[in-house]
Amino acid sequence: MGSGKNAVILNAWRLLFGAGPAVDCEAMASLGPEEIRRAFLRAARRCHPDLARSVGEDEAALTARFQQVQEAYTTLLAHVDQPEMVDGDRAGGPGGSAAGAPGADAGWGSEAVSMSGAHWIGPIPTRPLRLGRFLYHTGRISREALSEALSWQRSQRPTFGSLAVDLGLLGPLELGTILDSRHMGERIGSTAVRLGLLSAQTRDWIVSRQERSQRPIGAYFVERGVLSEQELGAVLYEQQRHNDRAHGAAEPADPADSTDPT
Repeated sequence: MGSGKNAVILNAWRLLFGAGPAVDCEAMASLGPEEIRRAFLRAARRCHPDLARSVGEDEAALTARFQQVQEAYTTLLAHVDQPEMVDGDRAGGPGGSAAGAPGADAGWGSEAVSMSGAHWIGPIPTRPLRLGRFLYHTGRISREALSEALSWQRSQRPTFGSLAVDLGLLGPLELGTILDSRHMGERIGSTAVRLGLLSAQTRDWIVSRQERSQRPIGAYFVERGVLSEQELGAVLYEQQRHNDRAHGAAEPADPADSTDPT
């Protein structure tokens, strides 16, 4: 096992389980996915961006820490499933398969999820895909590029929890209860509705407020020269056709009506 690979796995271990006695990477492979999942949930609750206002910490710093915890979860799962596929040096092309981390960015798909910095190496998922995911799953961008684009977009909007608190729709204690009660992959708004703390209508209104405060993710790739305006239009049409097929629609929507959600 290479030194670069060792460093990636050991750093992932420390992020989820905390600093402690040195643990052999081979021994880590004996961990079960459920143990790793529980460690992820404990670590994620300590640094979820929605807690920023309540605990008095910088939201951007918590967001960066939360993303590191998600990446650590993905790395350890990959090590458990296929130890030889975790490549800390990223010199050999796309990384191995692993289940996507739950949380703010859950749902990477189950066919083959590349490690950070690598491109998708499996078939395009048959479910509807948002634009960023569609670019990733069609091999146009790396997972790292998608993560950076999503971070860019999220930085322009308040988190759901902080917005709900600012609007007086939730209190800090209620927000803490929601974060502790979330199911794997469940969004905070959905948890609030399930617990009876928000109505579905109020949740949707908060989400619409969030979305109005951010720019479409397509703008990120155009501004950085990844796509031209013309290429973006073609991709949006292709994405719409894919999503129509996924929904079982008979005809694709007109590309002029395509939206650019995230």
